[in-house]
Formats: sequence, structure tokens, C-alpha cells
Amino acid sequence: FGEERWADLHHSLHREPEHLCFLNPFLPEAERAALAEEYALQETHIPGAYHFEMPEAPSVQYRIDKHADEHVVFVEPLEPRSAGLAPFMFAEGAAVIAALALDVEEGHDVLDA
Repeated sequence: FGEERWADLHHSLHREPEHLCFLNPFLPEAERAALAEEYALQETHIPGAYHFEMPEAPSVQYRIDKHADEHVVFVEPLEPRSAGLAPFMFAEGAAVIAALALDVEEGHDVLDA
């Protein structure tokens, strides 16, 4: 692979992780469209993941859920807009690739260490 490839890999391993926005797939289409506009969502190569921009308007900002950490940030639903569903989460893209590779379906149990 050579020194040139190692230099690129070395640089990538030392970068800050990039968080992506993962929309709740059970949200109504109208709400998904509103979030796409408010957060300027742009598709990535990871299924269901989007690059995003934080909106400045407080009326469309979400509160962080108490279960958030430095790897995954969950948000609380805005009532009554979201019918009680958390609209999205922010997570490191690399972490989600592993989860997607498992092809988990409803009813499966998955342990995350």
C-alpha cells in the first residue's frame, strides 16, 4: 500500500469524527421534508445518513436527550409536531456502518458494547 496511502490513512485516523444526521424512518413524509429544509440535509454515501447544518431559529432546534454521549446524540421530540417520535439522531458515520451491515430487522435483539 505504500507510504502515500499510509499518510492519508494516518491523517484520517487523527481527524475529529464527523457526525451525521440519521432521520427516524417512521416519521411522516411531511415532517421529513420539513427537517430536510430546516437542517439543510444533504445525502451521504451511507444509507439514511445526511450531512446537516444546525438551524439558527430556536423554534426548530431540538433539546438533547439525557442518553446522549460524545458518539451519539439523541434529541427529544417536539410536541405536538412529531407525534411523540424523536425525529433524528446525530451519530458518527463509521459507527452506523457496522449497525447497517448487521441488517437488523424488527424483533431482533442486538447488544452494543
